[in-house]
Amino acid sequence: ATGRNGDESEGERTVAHCILAGHPGCKSVQCAASNDRGTRSVPVTSTRVILAARLIRQPIFLANDRSAALAGSGRASQPTRIPMPFSDLGLMPDLLRAIVEKGYQAPTPIQRESIPAVLAGRDVLAGAQTGTGKTAGFILPILQMLATTPHRKGIAPRALVLTPTRELAAQVADNARSYGRYLPIRTQVVFGGVNITPQIKALKNGCDLLVATPGRLLDLQQQRAADLSHVEV
Repeated sequence: ATGRNGDESEGERTVAHCILAGHPGCKSVQCAASNDRGTRSVPVTSTRVILAARLIRQPIFLANDRSAALAGSGRASQPTRIPMPFSDLGLMPDLLRAIVEKGYQAPTPIQRESIPAVLAGRDVLAGAQTGTGKTAGFILPILQMLATTPHRKGIAPRALVLTPTRELAAQVADNARSYGRYLPIRTQVVFGGVNITPQIKALKNGCDLLVATPGRLLDLQQQRAADLSHVEV
């Protein structure tokens, strides 16, 4: 920022607000410089961006939108921060492939916090509002643990998910099958209100992940149709 003669003018207060246009690595930067005589927008080089950042004593944030500085307001619009990708959470390629096919773009806050913790083998107690992706937050790391942990193939489930309602049980099981479509993971779901015989037959065929409501699970245990002795998660 300079004065009328191209030099820094001690009598003029000049503030520069710089926002990176486009995506990271873009060389086109717009700088809105405001002083006592008004505001103008000029293209600046990366060197000038650094100088401007030093002048206003603020860091430069990468932005993935084309927000413009607020002319004459004395402050810049808040740039959009680049979201963390699912690949940064440590998920395996087969899970990432399924996630992309479902149209997921970036993890939600509950997923960012829970997925790495579950993968690390920690106990997690979490809560979030409906529609924030809680199911993916625990199902994705469980599927990865089942797929990567050595085990002896059998019919007993190695992971158990309990849900309070049959509607939620069916939803969780559907999501698990969708996320694990490229993994050799067998998922079964059992709940009350329907004939128990097909569920007994399904469990005899074996599963790795069992999603169940408590009442029906107790019924199956009493009939010795559900073996939970090998549950790891």
